[in-house]
Amino acid sequence: MVYKIGYYFSQILFSLLIPLVWIGYGLSFSTKHHQLLAIFSQWLPSGYQPNFSWMAFLFALTITLIWLFKKCFLADRPALKAAQIWCLGLTVIWVLVFTLFIGWIDYAKGYHNVFADLKQHIASEFLPTDCMVSHEVGESEAPMLYYYTGILHQSQYHYETPPNCRWLLDLSKEVREPPPGMEIFWIGHRPDETKENLVLYKKIDR
Repeated sequence: MVYKIGYYFSQILFSLLIPLVWIGYGLSFSTKHHQLLAIFSQWLPSGYQPNFSWMAFLFALTITLIWLFKKCFLADRPALKAAQIWCLGLTVIWVLVFTLFIGWIDYAKGYHNVFADLKQHIASEFLPTDCMVSHEVGESEAPMLYYYTGILHQSQYHYETPPNCRWLLDLSKEVREPPPGMEIFWIGHRPDETKENLVLYKKIDR
C-alpha cells in the first residue's frame, strides 16, 4: 500500500511539474507574458532574453517523451516501481531545467557580463606599468578577471590602500568607502544581484 501511494504521488507531482517547466520555457520567449515569470526574479533576472536552440529543444523533448512512455521501462514489483518513478521524475526535471534554462542560469550566476563591462572601462586606463591588488576576490572570479582583462592580480588580506599598485579590486556585500587616497572607478554586479558587488578603486592622481 505504501509503495502504491509513493508511486501515485510521484506520478501526480512530476506530471504537474514537467508541464510547468515547459510553460515557463515558452513564457520566457514571450514579451507579452514575460512578467508572469517575475516570481522567479529573485533567482533569475527578468531582463534576460533567451536564444532558441533546436538542439536543446529536441533533447528536452526526447527526455519528456521518456517520461510519457515510462511504463515501458518501469519494473513490475511495486517497491522497485515506486523508487524508479521517483528517480526518473527527479532526473527529468533536473535535465529539463538545465537544458532549457542553462543560458538564463548562466546569465544570472556567472560573471561574464560583469568582467566584460570591466574590460571596456579599464582598457584605456590600465597602463603597462600598472598592477592591481584584490581583496576578497575568490577563486571563481580571479580566472575570469585575467581572461577578460589580461590582468594578474595580487591578493591582500586587509582592505586598505595598496602601497605599490594604483588599483584595488574589492568584492563585498556593500560598496565601501574608498581607502585613503583612492576613489571609486567602477562598480559591477551580476544581474539583479546587489548584495555582492565588485568595486574597482583607483589611486587619485596628484
